[in-house]
Amino acid sequence: MSSDLPAPEGAHIILEEHALLRDLLSRITAARTPARLADLPPLLADLHDLLSVHFRHEEEDEGLVEAVREEAPRLVGRAEALLREHNDLLGRAAGLESEVRSVLEGPVQEALDAVKELHDRLVAHDEAENALLHEAVLDDLGTGD
Repeated sequence: MSSDLPAPEGAHIILEEHALLRDLLSRITAARTPARLADLPPLLADLHDLLSVHFRHEEEDEGLVEAVREEAPRLVGRAEALLREHNDLLGRAAGLESEVRSVLEGPVQEALDAVKELHDRLVAHDEAENALLHEAVLDDLGTGD
């Protein structure tokens, strides 16, 4: 787009949504750590929702192709190629949300349950040892040896 001409209204909306997407993608990147893994499913759901709206805006008559056509008709083919990626990107966003939820509810939950089981066994073991030592000391005091 030429700097001295105003951008078409559709382009303004698309650019504003791109800023929202970049912000959300930054939050997703920050959550891509083991400690924040549980934050990912709602962020990915938000991404899917935002992409659905955003892609619909880009695909409208006054969307991406028209904004490009108004400013640089020679670039329309590239705009159309980008639009063809939308279904795949939207499907991948939905698939990743499901995939991460599945991992959290499956292997991650199983690992957390195993850690809890070990914790509970160690606490019970420690308590049993303490009780045994306590009893031994009390028995020893009681026998006068």
